[in-house]
Amino acid sequence: MKSTSENKPNHHTQKIKAQMCQLIDHLRLDIGKITEAKAQALFETSAEVLTGLVKAFDDYEKKSEVAWRTKTVTSRPKNGPPVPQGVKARYADKQKRQAEHIEAGYAKKGVNTKTAKARAWATVQTHSSDKKSGSSRKKN
Repeated sequence: MKSTSENKPNHHTQKIKAQMCQLIDHLRLDIGKITEAKAQALFETSAEVLTGLVKAFDDYEKKSEVAWRTKTVTSRPKNGPPVPQGVKARYADKQKRQAEHIEAGYAKKGVNTKTAKARAWATVQTHSSDKKSGSSRKKN
């Protein structure tokens, strides 16, 4: 396969950046042409968002952000391999009973089974964490 500019990402990012810069200029010129304050704010906000995208494209081309660098380093969990989503094997029997009880309560209220189960496990996880926050914090 030949290496042409067509199959290189930077060729495309530069073209897209140029188009975004033209749109930014157009938006900013139109701000002076309209009198409605909300439309002016919309155009200015749009120009700012596009400016952020242009910076992201620049960072990609320069590989100046960690996310754009070719080597990716993945962190390993400290306590063994990650547990796939939905696997509840690591939970204590008490937590499993709590989740079943909470799920039954949602089912009585007419919540569908999948949602009830998800809410139940979210509640168990929240209550079994070591962090104390919000309304669960003791107030002096």
